[in-house]
This record gives sequence, C-alpha cells and structure tokens, in this order.
Amino acid sequence: MKIIKRKAEFTGYTVLGGSAQEEWRCPNIKCGIHVEKGWTCCPVCGQKVKFKERPEGEADRMIKIDAAVKKQIVDKG
Repeated sequence: MKIIKRKAEFTGYTVLGGSAQEEWRCPNIKCGIHVEKGWTCCPVCGQKVKFKERPEGEADRMIKIDAAVKKQIVDKG
C-alpha cells in the first residue's frame, strides 16, 4: 500500500509561556494526532505530511492573541 502525501489540517494555536505555537493535525482520518510543522511524516501512523498555508485571517488573529498574552504578562508583573 502506497501512502500519499496529504496536507495537514490547521487546528489553531497553543499559548505556552508567552509564545503561541501553531497546531496541526495528521491528515490520516484514523490517526488525527498533533504533528509539528516541519515533520515529514506522522510518528504514530507513518502518514507522509505536507503543510499548507494557514487559512486567511489567521495572521491577524495571531497578532491579537500575541498582544493579549503580552498584556497579561505585563498586568501580572
């Protein structure tokens, strides 16, 4: 069985320690595990993975999330 490269699905962002990271999901329907951008295949099912551009508007959303995180850090400090 030949595994064809498919595009990972963008699911959102994870904010850890003041920095936001992109979240991507394995394109294999039976797997669906979180994969890091830059990986060539899924570590669980072996599905070859390609990464596409984030959906439109996500760049603006990322800027808003980053600003909100920085504000929280300043308010706590």
